[in-house]
This record gives sequence, C-alpha cells and structure tokens, in this order.
Amino acid sequence: MAKKFQRYFNITLGKSGLSLDLSQFRVRFVVKSYESQTPQHVEAYIYNLSRQTEQKISKEFDNVKIEAGYQDVHGLIFDGDLMQKRAGRENPVDTYLAILARSGYKGNGYAVVNTALEKGHTKRDVVDACMKAFAEHGLRPGYITDLGPSKAIRGTTLHGMARDAMRTLCQGANATFNFENGKVNVRKNGEFKPGSTIKLNSQTGMIGRPEATIDGVIVRMLMEPNCQIGTKLQIDEASINQAAYSPVTMAEGSNRLLDQIVATDGIYQAISVDHFGDTHGLDWYTEAVCLRADGGAFISPAVKARGVPLPEAYANQADA
Repeated sequence: MAKKFQRYFNITLGKSGLSLDLSQFRVRFVVKSYESQTPQHVEAYIYNLSRQTEQKISKEFDNVKIEAGYQDVHGLIFDGDLMQKRAGRENPVDTYLAILARSGYKGNGYAVVNTALEKGHTKRDVVDACMKAFAEHGLRPGYITDLGPSKAIRGTTLHGMARDAMRTLCQGANATFNFENGKVNVRKNGEFKPGSTIKLNSQTGMIGRPEATIDGVIVRMLMEPNCQIGTKLQIDEASINQAAYSPVTMAEGSNRLLDQIVATDGIYQAISVDHFGDTHGLDWYTEAVCLRADGGAFISPAVKARGVPLPEAYANQADA
C-alpha cells in the first residue's frame, strides 16, 4: 500500500509549446468532476504573483494541468481549457489570480462531425468519427468501453455537434460519456472504470465517517487522484453513519428508502468526485458521492436529473 505522506503538487499553464510552472506559489483549488456530459471544471487561486506574471498569463496561456496527491501516489486531476483569468486582492497583504477552466469545454461546445458511415458500421465506428472531431479541439480518447460487435443494417450520416451524436449513440447502447482530464470516456451503465478497487478505512486515508444521504453515500479521503467517475470503492458497512429518519408521519415512505442506501457487501461506484486542495493550508482531500453497485438503492430525483450512468436495476427503477 502506497504511503500518503508528503504532499505532491504541480500546476502548469501552457499554450503551443510554451509552459509556465507555478507550483512553488500558494495555490488553493477545487476540481469538480461530473458523471454526465457536463465538462469537468476547476477553480483555482494562485497567490502573490508579480503584476508582470499576471499579465503574461492573461495574454499567453489557454490550458492548465494540475497534478496532486502524495510522493508515493499522485496523478493528473485536471487538464483543460482556461475560460477566465481575473486578478484580485484577498486582504491588504495577499493578491491572487483566479483561474476558471473546463475540461472538454472547446470540444463540447465547438466539435462538429460531418461524415457518412456505410452499411455494416459498428457503434465503435461512430465513436471514432466523433473522436476525430473532438481531437481537433484538443481532446483525446480516454477509456472507451466495448459497445458490442453488432453492425448497422443501413448506412447513416453524422452531421452536427459531436456531443449530440455521442449522446444519441450512448442512449441506444446503454452507456454514457463524459469529459475528464482532457479525455472523452465512454462507459456502459453500471460498469466500473478500469483500475484497482479503492479500499477505504482509517488505515488507508478515509477521513471521518462516511454519511448516508438520500442521494448516496458521501465519503471523504486524503487526496486520491485515482478516485474518478466510475471508480469502484469498498467501504465497510459498519463505518457508515446511517441517515436519520424524519419523525413526520408522511415521511414513512422516504424513511424506508433511506434503509436502501448502504450496501451490505460494501461495494460502491463513484458518481461524483471533487478534489479540494490548499498548498499552504489544511485542505488536501477528495470527496466522492457513491451508489451501491448492486443497483439496490433508491435513486433520488436529484441523482436521476444529473444523468448518472446507472446499472440495469437502477435504470429500470428510475424509469418507473
């Protein structure tokens, strides 16, 4: 087991072969990842830059990459396009440059696919056509699941936004796609993202006790770059604080639903992942919202509305 000791952090701004490493400055950041097509985003505050450096950043750079974790376990937690750079002052002593960036922003907003596929094309052929359009805006293929060998009985024309073509394909293939760390991932509903299971307990970096809520189990851990959308988590049932019942008579139905949140086998799937960090402060953790992987939990309207990729048991329940 890798030791989570001695923080690791790197933030680099870049454009067309140019790069600027700002890792030695104080940086406070929040990275939010989404389970559907909403681009991942980061909001970061970089402190006490010179006026000259602030102006250089504002004029010359359009990409940001952030790596974080610990010396023995660290990785990329964000790679995306800069949207806004704004300077400000936090107090009489400290100035900051705030940056807002989204991963897949340009590809999501501007990638256009315009091609014809012949009879006998596969779902992967459609994905590849969309990825070609995304690639023109800096996006790379991430994890692309096997969508099956079935072949179309007729040709088709793809014309319009690449994101719309991908959404239509995924809806028909019981899958979903998302933008994360400069990549496009395609995953079957309920499928775990490849990688080792993250076992969470007091010895492996879990912070406090997970909380069961109507939207899923919320768990906090020391900064964990390997925790991403679709990651398989293992949490001991006994370590989870169960949600409190409402004493109101009309709440009996919702109270029963709360009993379905915690998994008896301890296996969950991350549906929302946020990274919080302050290189000169206490914040250095990852927070995930997860659903039990067996499809036995109640799906709240809020989770359903976010377009969460659900296992078959969840999908049937959500459509009911």
